[in-house]
Amino acid sequence: MPNTQADSSQEPTEQAPTDSLLGFTASARWMNSAKKRHLVTLLVSTLFIAIANITFVPTLSPIVYVVMALWVGLHLLLSSRAPLASGSPAQVSRYATGLVTDTFMLSVVYLIADGAQWVGPLFYVYTAMVVSATLPKRGIIAMMGFLLAMYGLVVAATVYGWVHPTILIGSVSMEGNRAWGLATVLSATIMFFFAWTVQNGVMQAIRASEARYANLVQAAPDLIVTFDVTGKVVEANPAALIGSGFTLEEMRGRQNEFFFLPEEWEFVSSGFFKAMQGRSTQSLQFRFVRKDGEIRWLDATVAPLFSQGEPAKVLVVARDITEVREKTDQLRVSEARLRLMLTSLNLGFFTVDAERRITAAEGTWARSRALEGSSFLGKQSTEFVAPRLAEMLERGLDGALAGQSAQFEFTGRTDPDRVKRTYRTFLAPIPDESGAVVGAVGLWTDITAVKEAEAETAKLQRRLSEAERAESLGRLVSGVAHELNNPLTAIMNFTEELTALATDDRERLALAVIRAQAQRSRTIVRDLLTFVRQGAPRPFSLNRAGEMLAPVLLATGTEMIGHEVTLTESLEDQEVALKLDRSGFEQIVSNLLENASDAAGAGGTVTIRSRRAGDRFFVEVEDSGTGVPAQHMAAIFEPFFTTKEPGRGMGLGLSVSRGLAQSFGGDLTVENLAAPAHGARFTLSLPVAPAVAAAAAPVAEAPASTIADSAPHPTRTPTVMVVDDEPAVRLSLAYPLKRRGWEVELVEDGLRAWEVLCTPEALERYHAIICDLRMPRLSGQQLHERLQAVHPTLAARMILCTGDATGAEFVEFLHRTPVEVLEKPYEISDLLAAIERVRPAAWK
Repeated sequence: MPNTQADSSQEPTEQAPTDSLLGFTASARWMNSAKKRHLVTLLVSTLFIAIANITFVPTLSPIVYVVMALWVGLHLLLSSRAPLASGSPAQVSRYATGLVTDTFMLSVVYLIADGAQWVGPLFYVYTAMVVSATLPKRGIIAMMGFLLAMYGLVVAATVYGWVHPTILIGSVSMEGNRAWGLATVLSATIMFFFAWTVQNGVMQAIRASEARYANLVQAAPDLIVTFDVTGKVVEANPAALIGSGFTLEEMRGRQNEFFFLPEEWEFVSSGFFKAMQGRSTQSLQFRFVRKDGEIRWLDATVAPLFSQGEPAKVLVVARDITEVREKTDQLRVSEARLRLMLTSLNLGFFTVDAERRITAAEGTWARSRALEGSSFLGKQSTEFVAPRLAEMLERGLDGALAGQSAQFEFTGRTDPDRVKRTYRTFLAPIPDESGAVVGAVGLWTDITAVKEAEAETAKLQRRLSEAERAESLGRLVSGVAHELNNPLTAIMNFTEELTALATDDRERLALAVIRAQAQRSRTIVRDLLTFVRQGAPRPFSLNRAGEMLAPVLLATGTEMIGHEVTLTESLEDQEVALKLDRSGFEQIVSNLLENASDAAGAGGTVTIRSRRAGDRFFVEVEDSGTGVPAQHMAAIFEPFFTTKEPGRGMGLGLSVSRGLAQSFGGDLTVENLAAPAHGARFTLSLPVAPAVAAAAAPVAEAPASTIADSAPHPTRTPTVMVVDDEPAVRLSLAYPLKRRGWEVELVEDGLRAWEVLCTPEALERYHAIICDLRMPRLSGQQLHERLQAVHPTLAARMILCTGDATGAEFVEFLHRTPVEVLEKPYEISDLLAAIERVRPAAWK
């Protein structure tokens, strides 16, 4: 039912009763009983006349009985046409007509019998009392005047002898007695006035009380409706009319069933029935249908109204609770949604009172114990957790109940699968309206994933930091390698030449030691470069296994002789082609042989075997040492792990070697030899290339020179250009080449070399161009690219030397351009072999 503040179009046309009608309305119950008393009075009067006729006046005219019967009939007819309910003007008029008729009939009877002598005034006084108790003030004055006029007319008719009524009780006749008649009229007037005054005072109090009640009902915001015993509407206040959309005339007389939904009528009618039986006041909530069809919710009180001790009507006082119910339903839905959300989320929610008893529990905490939240209610929160957690929870509740928020984390196994998880708990105080803490609310969340993510993030950050350090280390090592490889190249080249010229054994021994230490330094530098450049692409080429193993065995075999270690070879399938980085392969085998030599020691034996099995090629290196201890077996390939004494190794050899093998598509494994043998066996496995034969390094066939159209003619003396910014390197190369009869031109940088090589004579003069990769002003790579553009024949005769063959930019350059490369520090024999590969075949 809508709010009582409705628009004017919905207001009823029926107006509230006026003040003049309130008395009539308020005394309706008294008037109802007055009608009954009046009828009884008529019947008793008729009986009295009949008794008097039989006893005292046998000759009474029968017309008296006719008049009395007619009077009773008129009373019943007129009283039925004037129902006493609302006090409308039409009903008051009909009621006043009935009183006038009663007075007239009373006068007729008195003129026929009794002559208004003794009993007559009593009837008039009674009528005056009824008038003063039932009619409005203006109606009372009119009716009182009419009563006096009729009574005076009756007395005058008797006194002056206009009529001769029968005296019923034998009293003295009033005929001719003017004084008696005047006294009778005066006494009646006084009695009328007295009755009016007394009755008016009583009725004024009743009317004032009823007026206050009526005003209260009229102004009440609640819907107030009265139903009769048959369930029809009798009265309705303005709030009910506005709330329902009906006018009073539209509502009055309708059955209460009309206003309610069919499915709820049984429930509502039960409350009405109980109220009509006078059992008790009923409190009901039901839906109400407005005139416009809108359905509203009412909260109603149904109570009986009693008349003469019996329920006569039913009073309904109702309040529109549609908005309240909608808000309640919304709140209920919101609460259910919140509970569902709390239950579905991976968290626990609980509240406790000041005594730390649980007042609510939702979420994972309740589900994890396979209990409903209500099972926790009223119990101490610490009853459901482990002792260690209970102590933390107690401390947190101490702070929360003291008005402070608290937070703590704990790790435990609370899930049914007993997985160890991490939780974070928040506790906060619950204040009342005055700010006093009356409890605490707790929320715990599963932060296992967060912790794992934080740990993973920290791990990634460490890896990133390590990668950044590795990158910085790579740049540092690359620079150091360049600076070290240049002097190592000079040392190794001069040592090799001096060894070949030495005649004294002590000199040869000293030179051998120098050369071995230089080679050891070369291995360390290469291991460092390989380690910091792990994952960097390396240029692969097809190589025969025997061609790669031979120089390594030659170099390491010489060192083993100096350390009194015997090297045994058992090499098979030397023609197998392998696609890999040759220097990387040589580095692996060199590391394995050096480690085996150290493990075997003086007087020991190192054995190297090679063989093919299916599509794999295996290189096995065994030593006669003590083998790898079991506790070191799992860590032997880890970086910087070494069992050697300080100063004899960095622990990178095996780690780098395994990484290189895996980058070639192979692997490196270790095992101890079975008893009674002693020592360890390292096995290198590599995939066999599909090609059967391979060259050491492909060299692109140079097109005809753009400077000289004819083929070059051989010069009398081979000439080599050495381009390097390190004087020591230049000299270390010039000395052995000149000793072998070559002419050598030394150039200090790439730009100067470009100027020389641009001349027409360069194509016929230089058999080979040995150029350092890293140089100021113009690098070896840039020099090669320039020559490739204008002198491709000369570009094909270049040999690039570098201390870092794994640099990303250089590797990318090698992938797109075939060029001969020597990795510093290199042997003179390697240099001579490279020169033979690049110099024109016609000049050899």
